[in-house]
Parts: sequence; C-alpha cells; structure tokens
Amino acid sequence: MDTQRQRWHGWIENLMERYEHLPDGAIQYATMRLRLRSSSSDIDRAADAFKSAYRRGLPFYGMGMRWLLDGLERLGERDEEAKQMATSVRQVTARLHPTSAFTIIRLGRI
Repeated sequence: MDTQRQRWHGWIENLMERYEHLPDGAIQYATMRLRLRSSSSDIDRAADAFKSAYRRGLPFYGMGMRWLLDGLERLGERDEEAKQMATSVRQVTARLHPTSAFTIIRLGRI
C-alpha cells in the first residue's frame, strides 16, 4: 500500500470540511487517515472524523456505511464513545439494501 501523501488527498479533506452536512467526506477522510497513519495523532484525527460523520447522519453511499462501521469498530477498542457509535451503526447496517451503491434502508421485518 502506498502511504505517501498524494495531491488528491487534499480533495478528501476538502469534502469533509466544506460539506459539513454530509457524512461521506468525513468518512473518507477518516479512512484515509487510518490507512496513511504514521503516528497516534493520525488515529486521533481519524477518530474525530468518524465521530463527526456519525453525528452528520446517514451516508449517501452504501460503502460509506461499511467504512463508518469498520472505523468505529476498530477505534472502539480504545475509545468507548466510538464503541457505542459502532453498536448503533451496526443496527442500521443490518437494514441496508445489500447491493445498492446508495444507502437504502429496508423498513419492516428483516
């Protein structure tokens, strides 16, 4: 895996900062921080971004739900708030339409 900073990484941060009402940019940024981490501060920044994404609401893209859950579960080992958030996201992901690119939630019985 290439862990070097790339020019396009700034676009991911831009998505997170400029579109505060959308969780998708914060999820992408947090995932990037975890993948490129070189210190514990990268993990802290990822945790902050995942928590921010959680507070912003449902991601537009289905993969965002998977990345959000993966990140919160990973961070939940060291962060109780992230662990609680992961529990909530896990309950929602059980209702996601499994093949849709976008977040579609099934209502009623599963």
